[in-house]
Amino acid sequence: METVTYHKSGFAVPVLSMLGIAIVVESTAIHFLLGAENLVVTVILAVLHLVSLWWIVAQIRAIIKCPHTITEDHIALRYGTLYAIDIPRAQIVDIRAYNHRTDKDLSIQNFDIVNGATPRIIIELSIPLPVLIMGIKKRYTSYIGLTTDNDKALLALAPPKVSL
Repeated sequence: METVTYHKSGFAVPVLSMLGIAIVVESTAIHFLLGAENLVVTVILAVLHLVSLWWIVAQIRAIIKCPHTITEDHIALRYGTLYAIDIPRAQIVDIRAYNHRTDKDLSIQNFDIVNGATPRIIIELSIPLPVLIMGIKKRYTSYIGLTTDNDKALLALAPPKVSL
């Protein structure tokens, strides 16, 4: 089994870190603004901020600790606990570098926290497979966009081209 990490080249860790810092600043400001006037609202907001901060830290840890895994018969793509898909190798039509001219109009499920980010790799599937979003919602897709720390490892898995 081979693993491919994605946390060094993606946007998730910096975006989530900035969101965590914003939550700490906002929580502190709200505590000082509402602390003396309305204790119940202050406590409720503090609990919500702590839960949000816990979720952000859990996402950052999951993104760092759960890389994509490649085995002989399938590829398991994970993006923290946000996205997950298991792809049988037989269902892969092509693995290629993203080409803005030809791939920009495809309906791509981007495995990055910033969905507008341009992926570096496209995995094309023969049939739409379900992507689990936050472990519950399924979305079927035939194209997956990725940015990894080692794009060559995934590009090397591309099935050979058949020429007639």
